[in-house]
Amino acid sequence: LVFLPLTWQIPKLHGTADIYASLPGDLPSVVAMRELAQEFPAGQFDPYFVVLSGSALLSEEGYKAMLQLCTMLQAIGVDSILGPVYLLDQSVDWDTAQRWQKEPSSLELHKAYGKVMQSHVNGSAVLLEVFTDFLPRGSNGATWVRTVRHGLALWQEQHPEFTAFLAGGATLMVDSQDTVMHAVPTYLAVCILLISAVVFGVFRSILLPLRLAFALLFTLAATFGMAVVFYQTPLFHGLFPWLVNYDGLCFEIVPMAICIAVALGLDYDIFLVSRIVEFRKEGFNDRSSIILGVASTGGIISGAGAIMALAFSGLFFSEKLLHQQFALLLVTSVLLDTYVVRTVLVPALMMSAGDYNWWPRKMPNARR
Repeated sequence: LVFLPLTWQIPKLHGTADIYASLPGDLPSVVAMRELAQEFPAGQFDPYFVVLSGSALLSEEGYKAMLQLCTMLQAIGVDSILGPVYLLDQSVDWDTAQRWQKEPSSLELHKAYGKVMQSHVNGSAVLLEVFTDFLPRGSNGATWVRTVRHGLALWQEQHPEFTAFLAGGATLMVDSQDTVMHAVPTYLAVCILLISAVVFGVFRSILLPLRLAFALLFTLAATFGMAVVFYQTPLFHGLFPWLVNYDGLCFEIVPMAICIAVALGLDYDIFLVSRIVEFRKEGFNDRSSIILGVASTGGIISGAGAIMALAFSGLFFSEKLLHQQFALLLVTSVLLDTYVVRTVLVPALMMSAGDYNWWPRKMPNARR
């Protein structure tokens, strides 16, 4: 019950496409980008790109559609835009564009707009450079990219004759993150099913694989819930002020942490249950077998868990947030599994189940 609130944090878990989370915080390039974000519009020198295509883009209707798109972009964290419909922080409608190209009222504007048309127009394709007011590859990048892509999809529904694509900034990391995170549920489900099948084959019991799956899922939920509290809330910002610059869990470590946590949890569980089965075969009743099994393996499991936690804790001293997050997940899962799940939760569940632990397997009559 003490750890249940942690499992409730799972729906809030989200990955981050922040490239700086995988780099040491004192790296000169990272320090320079943090300084840039404080003193200037952070995305001024690292723009996103919106690539538009359509044969009618350079018509009056095309300009209206592009201006509508720019208005949408400006409402979601855009500092400035450069392209055929935006120049020097001001919009350029169809009439103004024609006037600047044919009969310029200002030679400077005529030259500037001409260069933009040369560099941002290629046949039926138009390029918009989008400069954000935050670090394009930082903690806000992933949310912004998804919001813009949603907006581009709505814009294309209104203008089916045009297509729009977003590139640059955090787009590649967001696509990688989505690919990994979308595969995690399938990976976890297949992993649990295969493990349950093996456990059923070894112990010839239906309930033991189900109980094992519950214990593994509880450990994972509490572990990632701890990560949510630590890295997605301001609770620990007073102790670790550098966490203010980050939000979310590095998606690269999620499948690796799940793999290791499941492997260790399974190892400890099989060790414990095997010993309980041995005592049960010797004629002890269910309650006595569970107590003796926990007593005979508790010291070994606790010692092994402590050693593993110490081994993983070295990553806490890394300068990379990615390594620190990996350490938190591994240490938390090992300690939970060792001192809560295998010593409290598993014995309690097995004692509650009684003889049903072994069904349909037949155990000898209890003599002790």
